[in-house]
Amino acid sequence: MSLPAYALPLLAAIVGNILYHLSSKSAPAAASPFAILSMVYLFGFLGSATLALTLDGAKPATLLPLLAQPAILILAVAVILIEVGFLYAYRAGAPISTSSVLVNATVAFVLAGIGVLVFREGLNWRMALGMIITIIGVALIATSKSHAPS
Repeated sequence: MSLPAYALPLLAAIVGNILYHLSSKSAPAAASPFAILSMVYLFGFLGSATLALTLDGAKPATLLPLLAQPAILILAVAVILIEVGFLYAYRAGAPISTSSVLVNATVAFVLAGIGVLVFREGLNWRMALGMIITIIGVALIATSKSHAPS
């Protein structure tokens, strides 16, 4: 049995997500979330630019036109919203055990609907049942006393 081509990239995303939430929950409480993100983006930029130039063989001049792409700006705004949202939520006492589940399950449900309605992706009874179970799971977690900030 061979793995699909996207298996390793998804594993990288899983590991990255785990590290992301552990680091966000452990970020210095006295530091401004925007100062933290500035340093994160600095290291992220240096690492990404190095990988683009070395692994992808990109030239610096080929990176600049990407600045004119609306999807790049929207992605940057999305990343800021995600990161600031989790930093503030964790500072407010949101539990690491369920916060990511609530956010990701909600996002999965919304994206499933967008996939079907906008991108004409298929929908079958198993997917519909999965979405219903997701909604029930989010409701159960969100209304659980153990999810309340301590």
